[in-house]
Amino acid sequence: MPHRILRALRSTSGFRRKEGDNGLGHRLGTRIRDLGIGAPYFARQNGDVVQLQDTKAQTVVSIVPSVGNIAFEMKVKGQNVLRWPYTSIEEFKSRPALSGIPFLGPWANRLDEQAFYANGRKYAFDMELGNVRGAIPIHGFLTTTNLWQVVETKADAVSAWLTSRLEFSRQPMWMRQWPFAHTIEMTYRCRTACSRCARRSRT
Repeated sequence: MPHRILRALRSTSGFRRKEGDNGLGHRLGTRIRDLGIGAPYFARQNGDVVQLQDTKAQTVVSIVPSVGNIAFEMKVKGQNVLRWPYTSIEEFKSRPALSGIPFLGPWANRLDEQAFYANGRKYAFDMELGNVRGAIPIHGFLTTTNLWQVVETKADAVSAWLTSRLEFSRQPMWMRQWPFAHTIEMTYRCRTACSRCARRSRT
């Protein structure tokens, strides 16, 4: 073990053996686990970006919650496998567009008119609001929203994950277009050589 790690462990725990203590080896192991040394998964946030890492699979997934909660980068052995035609997060934030792994809501793909149907009823969009566009609207209006709130960023022995929440029903302009109160909760989870995105919503 490098001397600098031993020095850090000594400075944080004070290795004075006491009656009934399990000894230096046990306490070293505890401190090493506390520092995350040798851990297979990591979750960290740096500014707007959250990264989930699987060290064994050499995979790092990067998500930006402030721009649609999009996973914009997934590096496997240093190679990004997602399409992301930007040179920086700042450029992406200045002119966001579909890329990476976007969340498409409250509907995906194209509608055949400026309205949708639910439970036998037609709901026409208010095109004056400006958040739904085009004669055949596509992919909803949540793709690049900055209203996602990070709920949890954590890692343990089996995975690393990010959970974020979008309170749809608290936005009057959204509710006027899609009048169904609900909350969207999204979890990105990185484990065993893959990144999996689980999405669930509740009313």
